[in-house]
Amino acid sequence: MIDPCPQLDKLEHVGFQVETFPFDHELPGALLYNQQAYLEQNNTQGLFRFVSLRGGEVLIQANLYTRNGSAENAPFSGFGGIEFVEGAEPFLGAFIAGIENWCRAQGIKEISLKLPPWIYFRKLSFLENILMHSGFSVRFKEVNQHLELSHVPLAQRMKPDGNRRLRRCHEAGFRFVQLDIVDLPVAYGLIEKNHQRRGFPVTMTLESLEKMFRSFPGYYLLFGVFDRTKLIATAVSVRVCPGVLYNFYHGSHENYQNFSPILQVIEGVYQYCQTQRVKYLDIGISSVKGKLNEGLYRFKKNCGCVDADKKLFYKQL
Repeated sequence: MIDPCPQLDKLEHVGFQVETFPFDHELPGALLYNQQAYLEQNNTQGLFRFVSLRGGEVLIQANLYTRNGSAENAPFSGFGGIEFVEGAEPFLGAFIAGIENWCRAQGIKEISLKLPPWIYFRKLSFLENILMHSGFSVRFKEVNQHLELSHVPLAQRMKPDGNRRLRRCHEAGFRFVQLDIVDLPVAYGLIEKNHQRRGFPVTMTLESLEKMFRSFPGYYLLFGVFDRTKLIATAVSVRVCPGVLYNFYHGSHENYQNFSPILQVIEGVYQYCQTQRVKYLDIGISSVKGKLNEGLYRFKKNCGCVDADKKLFYKQL
């Protein structure tokens, strides 16, 4: 079902459509989290796609899940956002107004938009300004941390304590390996125990994670560090877009805390990125609803990470 928005039809033959799942249009090169193939892995009830079109070409795209009088863009991923092609900037204000008008007509009272850090989307500041001008406000900011890839070895970018622990891992003979999906159950067990020790939930079941690995080969990657034949640290990484690899899950064995083998995992993934033309290694958020986890934040700083805000925009209608 497609609903036109007459206000946008008048803008230089740019049309606005609201599509139900499965969608008729998709922005070429959209971030993985905004692609239909990814969205259909979860519950699609109440999922709508908003697109701005010109001559059949998608200029702007956003996805929203509607339920209980609210609309949000990314309940099953870290962010969603509004993506647009070069040259679509003049139509963004009208596009956002079209979303608001449609939501009001459906009885929706509030809209929440989780935006990515700027490393995923160079025109993020422009989009944020348009949202603010449209009456949205920032509900909270998460502290996201990342590594920018260069020819410099990661060890040279680490703080002294992190470098010392990494060197200890190398001296112990630990080895970094890219793993296969058959290794996922063991890796998941390590991640699950690690999260339990720290009081954090694991947001995906093993079955759900295996499904993503099988559905998106080359996008979902698994890495590990071994002490001889024993897996002692691991990372699940996601190629969200060509320029960014996201370390989605980390886990390490409780008996190796003096070594911090997760540092060797991060070093190995960093080296992988150097060979794959990845520009940024996203190590994830270090806050929850704006409250900083100082220990996690310091750990990532020791790895050489830098900060980038990840904002949730909100508007009551």
